[in-house]
Amino acid sequence: MTSDHHAQPNDENRRKFFRDSSLMLASALPTTRIRVKTSTLRVGLLGCGTSGTKLLGSAFKIAAEGGRTPHIQLVALADLCGSRLQQTARSLKGSCPSAYAVGPSTRFVGHQAGEQLLRSQLDVVVIALPVELRTKAVEQAVRYGKHAYVEHCLANSGFALQRFQRAEHTATAQNVLLHVGSRTQPAQRWAACLDAIQQGILGAIREIQHECQIPLAFPRSSLDAEALAGERALAGCPNGLEVLEARSTVLEIADALWRQTPRLAIARSHVHYAAGALESRIDYEFGPDERLLSHCRVAPQIRNRLDRIQVVGERGSCDLQRGKLFDLSGRLITSAGHQRVDRGLGLNQFLTKVSWLLNSAPAGRVSQVTSGESEIASKPASPAFRVSLALIMGELAGYSGETQNQGSALHSRLPII
Repeated sequence: MTSDHHAQPNDENRRKFFRDSSLMLASALPTTRIRVKTSTLRVGLLGCGTSGTKLLGSAFKIAAEGGRTPHIQLVALADLCGSRLQQTARSLKGSCPSAYAVGPSTRFVGHQAGEQLLRSQLDVVVIALPVELRTKAVEQAVRYGKHAYVEHCLANSGFALQRFQRAEHTATAQNVLLHVGSRTQPAQRWAACLDAIQQGILGAIREIQHECQIPLAFPRSSLDAEALAGERALAGCPNGLEVLEARSTVLEIADALWRQTPRLAIARSHVHYAAGALESRIDYEFGPDERLLSHCRVAPQIRNRLDRIQVVGERGSCDLQRGKLFDLSGRLITSAGHQRVDRGLGLNQFLTKVSWLLNSAPAGRVSQVTSGESEIASKPASPAFRVSLALIMGELAGYSGETQNQGSALHSRLPII
């Protein structure tokens, strides 16, 4: 009895020792799965215009719905204009109060706002600046070791595009994710059609026909028309950015089907302005029998916007806008339709990748982050590089009236976009 009575405290102490030791060991073990679910990604927005505000608002809405999405918080804002920053802050705080965590000390305004934001404590920077400022912002983000997300187009000249490519290589070497999203996300919107085409339902793809007609945003005087005649960039012209976006969309489709940069860009008509109207015809040659014909027109007499993208193959054609595929006789083969894709999906899924990299990736290497999943709407910068180069080639051809190749476009310093 006495020996049993004395053994009880020893057993209790031994059990307490093993329990405490187990807790200490458990706390020392890696807990990447738990961290993925509970960690918070700190996001900063560089550029507080309408584009960046809508993009983040959409991504926050998707994040609030749960699923595999990591918990994200907006912790910093930066813009050249203070009033624009305040407007973005009010909008995002009102629509997503749980994700808004920007304090007075992390609101940066002025010419040094971008660098001040990148010096702050954040994991991801969303770059929503005008195209002429994106290259420098990406270079700074990589230098400060921030994962960066940016949308098309990457640069406004071939020289700036080369700088962007060097920044991408540096990002990979420094374990920094640099991804490019699309405003229209054609690969997702017309996923069913493109999948059927890639599986060979139309045979080899020979031609993509693109027609875009846009109503003039506002009437222009003859004096304005004369001033526009000297413009060298579509961005400075009425509805010019809409034209660039439309052409970028069809170039993304061409890249999804052919996976290469066009060899040549040929202007079938000069970009010209008359009474505020704009017309541009560009042919892109991807191979001996593969070409993209793009015709964009802006005019006061156009009442409704028209976007038409026709993919022509050996055995038929596809009207992407209608989501229908036809044989050579014009008979309907199948109706694949199209789906509406939330613009914030690309950013949201990029944040999921960043979370996995920071918490679960083997050795935290960027090379371990897969990018081939069909549901990923954002993509590494390399495919976007091809699309941006093709866009620059076409605009150079349109303004010069001369055929442009990859080399001439890459070495051009003319800010054409």
